[in-house]
This record gives sequence, C-alpha cells and structure tokens, in this order.
Amino acid sequence: MKLKTLLGILLVFVLVVSVTIPASAAPYYSPTRIRFQSGATSAVVSGSLTQGAAQEYRLRATAGQIMQVLVVPTADARLGIWSADGTLLKADNRVLSWQGSLPSTGDYRIRVTSRNQALNFCMRTTVYGRIRFAPGATSSMVSSPVQRCNSQSIETVGGYSLRALAGQTMRIAIDSPNHNTFLTITGADGSTLKFYNDLSTTWTGVLPATQDYYLQPVAVDKDGRFTIKVTISALDQTAPTRINFARGAESARVPVQLAPYTSASYILWAARGQRMEVIVYPVSGNPPVGIDLAVTAPNGKSWQLGSGGAIDQLPASGDYTITLTQPGGSSKRATLQVRIPAE
Repeated sequence: MKLKTLLGILLVFVLVVSVTIPASAAPYYSPTRIRFQSGATSAVVSGSLTQGAAQEYRLRATAGQIMQVLVVPTADARLGIWSADGTLLKADNRVLSWQGSLPSTGDYRIRVTSRNQALNFCMRTTVYGRIRFAPGATSSMVSSPVQRCNSQSIETVGGYSLRALAGQTMRIAIDSPNHNTFLTITGADGSTLKFYNDLSTTWTGVLPATQDYYLQPVAVDKDGRFTIKVTISALDQTAPTRINFARGAESARVPVQLAPYTSASYILWAARGQRMEVIVYPVSGNPPVGIDLAVTAPNGKSWQLGSGGAIDQLPASGDYTITLTQPGGSSKRATLQVRIPAE
C-alpha cells in the first residue's frame, strides 16, 4: 500500500508540473542598454525575435525630458514602456510608437515582443536634447551623427527643445551633407510653425507664445547627418512701424538699419485677395543684402520670403506684419519696399 500511495503521489506531481510549466517556455533575452553616440539625441537598435519571444531595453533619462519611441516594421510586434519606478507609460500592445514627458529620473524599460510569428525589427529611441545659450550669446549650434532604421524612407532622426519668449524673433537653419534633412518646428501648445515637407532649410519668425519649442530633424534620404543653428533675438519691446502709402500710390519704401542678431517689425493694412510684393535691398543696390524677410497675416499664416517675394492672394483683410531679421555678420543698411498693385 505504501508503494502504491507513493507512486500515486508522484503521478499527480508529474501531471501538475506538465500543466503549469510549458515544455518550451518563450525565450526572454536579458536587457540591453541603449547608448547614444556623442552629440546624438537618438539611437537605433535592431534585433530578431522568435515566436513568443521578448527583448527588453534600458535607457537612462531625466525627469521632464521628452522621449519618443518608434518600432518598425509593424507586423506582429508589441511595444511596452515602463518608467524608472515601474509605472506603466505605454501598454504592451500593437501601437508601436509613443511620445511623452518623462515623470522621473532613472532607467526606463522598453520591451519589444513578438506574438504569433518570428520577426526582425528596428527601434528608434529619441530623448530630446535641450538647446541652451551661453551667457550673453544669442545663438547656439548642435550637430548629430545619424543611424537609420530604413535608409529608403522618410524618418525623424532626432529631437531638441528650447525655451523662448513671446515676441522674440527666432531663426533656425539646418544644414546636411546632401541637403536632404529638413525640420519640423512645433510649440508645446501643439502649434506648428514649420513642417519638414516644405523642403526649406531655414525658418524665421516672431514667436507667438512663451513656451518650449520642439525641433525635429527629418531625413528624406539615406545620409541624415545634420547641423542646426538657432538664433534668438533680444526681446523687442518697440512697437512695429506702420507703413502708409501716399495718396494714390501703389508702393512705399522704408529705410532699415539692423545690428547683428536683431530684427525690426513693420505693419500695414491690406485687403483680402490683394497681391502683396515685398523686397528688401541694400542701399548700394548690389545684392545680396543678407537680411531675412517674413510676412505674417492677421489670421496667423506666415511666409518666409528670403530677401523678397510676392503673395498672390492675401487670405484676410487686416494688418500684415513684416519682420526683417539680421542673422549675423555686421550691421546692415537696406531699404524695404512694399507694393500692392491696384486691381
């Protein structure tokens, strides 16, 4: 009886173990540390997962930084993110991108999981770098090497933030080896100042609010290296100069003198549907003048016109703001001409 009883107990134990412990447990790979190259604000990691496997990553970041995570391709992958204290930031599901402000300082856990099939994946993790200005400086420059998940695709390849004040004039220029990396510029309030697909490499404008502004370089070709220069003028407390046309005239001219890294604003009234032609030229008459020109409509729409250009159909009636910015070098004297042809 004792032998039968013992055999019975062993049989039950084997059955329980066979139910609670799978014959082949899903592989789980030890955590991998994500490290950025010198000067970079993002890093790319790639890997292969068997069916049901998971790969976890660790990334150290600081409270208040903006982090962005993207996994490609999307077939059968899952992405989960946890904060340094274990708080779930993103559920482990099929949504393969996330962006947010980090709640604490420490190691963040990022996990990629396969479910029903083996897969190869690439993951880009970006932690926005803070652009700061040296004491007394009005400009700052950042540059970055770039790794890519897919050299044939359009890809956001970094991120930066900076604090600026309403009324300041900001000028941003991005340079890349093959002129194939452009910028998206947004405000913390969700407003978009510039979208990368305008394919311009500079932006100048008067900032609408005191807040953080985010710069996202976007590579449209395989080589996404870039350098970004940001210039912010001292806060201009002077009211814009109003431009008035003489009776019966179609145009007016205004003398301009700008010191390096300063701006001047002018306003004039125009009607919806009219054509506005604006140009800034040196007093000597020999271009280039080296002054950037931007026009902002009463409804907030803006145009970057270089040293001059035309707006064929004004979108609204009201005061238009013309901002001239001297991006560097020496003081410059010029003439601003505005023309609104009669219908």
